[in-house]
Amino acid sequence: MAKEKFIEIRGKKVFIRFSEIEKSRGNVFLLHGYSFSSKNWEDINALERFNRMGFNTYAVDYPGFGKSEEIEEFSIKRGELINSKFFVREVLNELKLRKVILVGPSMGGGMSLLSSSEYPEYFSKLVLVAPAWFGEINIKNIRIPKLFIWGTEDRVVPYDAVKDMIPQDEENKLVMVKGAGHPVYLDKTEEFFKIVSDFILS
Repeated sequence: MAKEKFIEIRGKKVFIRFSEIEKSRGNVFLLHGYSFSSKNWEDINALERFNRMGFNTYAVDYPGFGKSEEIEEFSIKRGELINSKFFVREVLNELKLRKVILVGPSMGGGMSLLSSSEYPEYFSKLVLVAPAWFGEINIKNIRIPKLFIWGTEDRVVPYDAVKDMIPQDEENKLVMVKGAGHPVYLDKTEEFFKIVSDFILS
């Protein structure tokens, strides 16, 4: 059963859902998209699913989303994610986490790429679900194994519109999920977790 708590970041309350297990093989950290919060991960039992794979799991509400208070320095306007990398780092520091598997859909995917490009030592693998707003990030410089997941019916961030920005090499694995829209993990939940499990356990 997932637990809940608030941590303090820059004097404001930030909401965390978490589920820890004995003898874990590592940690998974979940971000969310612009129209979502950590509640969407809870709705599909994501924390428990990652527990069963052997991982402690943490899901955060970004400031101003879900139950987290707004933090002016991290305010999000569509496309302005630059300070999110500092937020992710500060939360991981507060939780005393390193070498996490970072999972980011849409807006959270853009945040994941920003964070890992700036602070690669914090992350071991990236799971990027139709990441948004990453046009200024040079993915080639992020030397961390990455899994990109896209729905074939994604009309929000269509893969064809961004595919030239994603290098085709051994560090960048791509899986297209037939029939799924932008939130693949909600549209095709079982298939999503099978794909992610194969990647993070490899």
